[in-house]
Amino acid sequence: MPYNMEQVLNASEKTRHCPKCFKESPVSLGFCMYCGYKWPRQGGGGPVAWYFRPGLITFAILSFGPLALPLLWARPDTNRVFKLIISLIVILVTYWLWGPVAGSFSTIMKLYTQPDQAMQLLNGLMAQ
Repeated sequence: MPYNMEQVLNASEKTRHCPKCFKESPVSLGFCMYCGYKWPRQGGGGPVAWYFRPGLITFAILSFGPLALPLLWARPDTNRVFKLIISLIVILVTYWLWGPVAGSFSTIMKLYTQPDQAMQLLNGLMAQ
């Protein structure tokens, strides 16, 4: 969305040429006012919030699976392609693990709904 140049630019404000559209925009905006290109951070950009640290995101994905993906996608310093690859891996592993987990739940439910057969099964295991 283009901005009115007179409202945004001051005479003392530094400008920068956008590498995407090659127009001049003020540096203080943090993005190009013509095409929306975000300027890269200079000097590291300050400390990273604790919930965006890679260790915490890794722990969250390993613990909660696809429920932690919004945390990964909200992290501003991560490449979009990397986010997409990690998301696909997490979704595929979750899908692959869901079959055995659902099968074990159905077996447990059968054992709870038929306690006589469960006791016979346990007695047979104890006799061995």
